[in-house]
Amino acid sequence: VALFSETQGQFSDSNFLELPSYVVQTDSFGNFSFDHIRRGAFRIIAFTDANNDNRLQPGSEPAFAPVYRSISLDSTIGPVTLYPVACDTLTNSIISLKPVTERILMGAWARPCDSLIPSTLAQWRIQRLDSAQTAAPLGIQEYSPIPLSTRFALRLSDTMTMASYLLFYSVPAAFVRGGRLFCRDSIRFNGARQADTVPPVSQGFSPTTTTDLKPRMRLVWSKPVIPTASAWILTDSLHDTVNLTISKDLSDSTIFLVKRPLKPDRLYRLRLPDTLFTDLSGNHPRDTAFGKYSTRSISAENICYSLSGGASCLPKNMQRKWLFLPFSAGTGYITGDSCGMFRFDSISAGKGRVASFIDFNDDNAPTGGSLFPWRNPEPYRLYPDTIEARARWDIEGIEVPACEECTRKKTIPGPPDSLKAQQK
Repeated sequence: VALFSETQGQFSDSNFLELPSYVVQTDSFGNFSFDHIRRGAFRIIAFTDANNDNRLQPGSEPAFAPVYRSISLDSTIGPVTLYPVACDTLTNSIISLKPVTERILMGAWARPCDSLIPSTLAQWRIQRLDSAQTAAPLGIQEYSPIPLSTRFALRLSDTMTMASYLLFYSVPAAFVRGGRLFCRDSIRFNGARQADTVPPVSQGFSPTTTTDLKPRMRLVWSKPVIPTASAWILTDSLHDTVNLTISKDLSDSTIFLVKRPLKPDRLYRLRLPDTLFTDLSGNHPRDTAFGKYSTRSISAENICYSLSGGASCLPKNMQRKWLFLPFSAGTGYITGDSCGMFRFDSISAGKGRVASFIDFNDDNAPTGGSLFPWRNPEPYRLYPDTIEARARWDIEGIEVPACEECTRKKTIPGPPDSLKAQQK
């Protein structure tokens, strides 16, 4: 674990690659302590020092960092928890760019792109190579990243021709000194004037087997599509309907979420018209199996009515999310926080573990941090105890060890039953 001094408030991310001001080694439990250090502002990171040189080797040595970038040391503080962060000193770049139509380009980044990319679009420019000095650059109308992917789409406001072009673009720099810096880069591609007439095809649907009462249904496509509506319906075997919300992003994987829980032991069908989706070129799906997807909800005999508990030592935090992660195959369950407590309703019976995290970006998933450029990690805690969601039961009063004192209470055994009887 290394401390780097912030001299007069100036600090470059490249300082993480130098010798630290202070360094200690963790014990076998991952605990550390710095003693007798100067007062001031510091950055703190931890890393697995594979070559024992007391320096971080980006890309080859796992790194860890706190939630907040800087800490001020003027007295005893702690404990400070460090979380895994990505550590790569290379600035992101576009590795491929190909035309789909005369006004649409599909590209890919070398790795998941920074969230500040859309704010730099005003500096992006597409210029023809054979007339760089005379022709006006092509206008960029829209940048659309594809979720859970390194790919993106560019929609142009002007028409390309059969010529060579250069895309000049800006990306956040890996190292920062005194503010947010950006790097300029370019990539060459050939224009096209053909029309895209290939329709999207559905390649998979889940879940196809028995599902819980709040399923997350997913439809996979051969190419990115956009839904033309934000809501649809799911129909069961008794003609009861359940309203669905549809993810509106351009994606090759459309997510459907139910607005109310399904009823147990029902067969549900999802019938989708081919006009409900379109690709970037306006093509609708033409699939013979389109609209014939079905799934069955679990029976009442396999439902845990509720699972609730928490940690009284945790403060109220509206950004905290709780997870129940079953050991069996399938997705986990997520719920919000209520003053350090959680409650899961109508979940599949089975054993699992509970976790919590602070959802800074409100994406309902734990997100790791980054050192270059800096992005704070979301605090994540997986609690050690195995918890059983018992079928046809309301499980209440579950205690999770969220702090050191809670952990000590659970590990220190109480008096034997014979001694308890004598005390009574």
